[in-house]
Amino acid sequence: KGGLTLELEPTPKLLAHFRKGTRKALVGFKAEAAVGESELKTKAMVLAKEADLDFVVANDVSQVKGDATAITIFDRKGHSESFEGSKALAAERIWRAILHGVRG
Repeated sequence: KGGLTLELEPTPKLLAHFRKGTRKALVGFKAEAAVGESELKTKAMVLAKEADLDFVVANDVSQVKGDATAITIFDRKGHSESFEGSKALAAERIWRAILHGVRG
């Protein structure tokens, strides 16, 4: 039978535009699939540099199950702090990193 064909086009990256005119903390998110820690860090740091981010919250989407997640929070210098647990507690960890910096 006839199928549905969906043509997707890349959208412009907006994070760098948010940085203009402000020094407020800017956080980006990087979700990848089936990557190791080293590759995840590399991709997070590329995003941080390209968009002038203060923090990048990165994760491997294969680690997200229901309400559980695993994230790594990177600061612009490459310091990192990892967390595994509920999504609500992950949000608290992200907020703590914004307020007090990464502790890793």
